[in-house]
Amino acid sequence: MLVTVGPLFFTGTRDEFITYERMALFSFLFPLFGVAAGLAFEPSLNLAGRLPRAAQAVLAFIALGGGALVGSGIAAFVVSAVQTHGALAVAYALPWLAVALVIAALRSRVIPARLVR
Repeated sequence: MLVTVGPLFFTGTRDEFITYERMALFSFLFPLFGVAAGLAFEPSLNLAGRLPRAAQAVLAFIALGGGALVGSGIAAFVVSAVQTHGALAVAYALPWLAVALVIAALRSRVIPARLVR
């Protein structure tokens, strides 16, 4: 994510809110999130496999709602970036979106059979 949206922060006009120190502190959140998500992945699969079907459906519905909220935020960010930096700003995200889709497709093949019923 940092590689995708980072250039927009580093190449944009800087005001008193966006400083190099704040950008450096903010950039550490991305690897920290990756480590935390990696550590939580396997235990969450085990927990999801033990839940009843109704609870799994509720969690899936919540995840879809959260994904829709995040997706609308990303769409708003893209519109804002295009208005601020021009249409070339979208070119930063396209290769990373393609990589994310490939990774998601590969991960969907890795889910244990015991969770797919």
